Amino acid sequence: MKAKYIIFLLILLFVPIISCQLFCGVVFDETTFEEEYQLWKENNFTDYSFICDRYIFEGAPFSGKVKISVHNETGSCELLDEDSRIDPEELKSINDIFEYIKDLKRELKNIAKTEKRGFYQFTISYDKTYHYPNYVEVHHNRWKRLDLAIPYTEKLEITDFTLTNTQ
Repeated sequence: MKAKYIIFLLILLFVPIISCQLFCGVVFDETTFEEEYQLWKENNFTDYSFICDRYIFEGAPFSGKVKISVHNETGSCELLDEDSRIDPEELKSINDIFEYIKDLKRELKNIAKTEKRGFYQFTISYDKTYHYPNYVEVHHNRWKRLDLAIPYTEKLEITDFTLTNTQ
């Protein structure tokens, strides 16, 4: 009887530790991401525009819509929401968005590893013609009971993509 009790206590102690080691991290389709990024770069577009609609929830919602125009690989931004709390200068091209996703994945992987609280799920869809990410969603799934930490969600949607110089 005493042995069963000790085994039961050991299971209660080690299952959360083991499960967090197995399930803490980032769910991200690296292969598709790298393939689409490579195809985007091969297009070598230097002149285009698009609208980037962004939403971030980390305790409070932050959202904003920005029109981005890229000419000779240099981006300029026009804020479309006057009450936006998003920095319009943060993402100024499709390359910036790809790099932002890579950096965010790396940062969230480090956070999940050090805090050991669940995992981050990336959902990304890509434009079939030009291969840019037209929808990105990151959601934090927490496993810890009684975890009063703030949930994290980020969404980014690209619409109205237009090539502006097709010579």
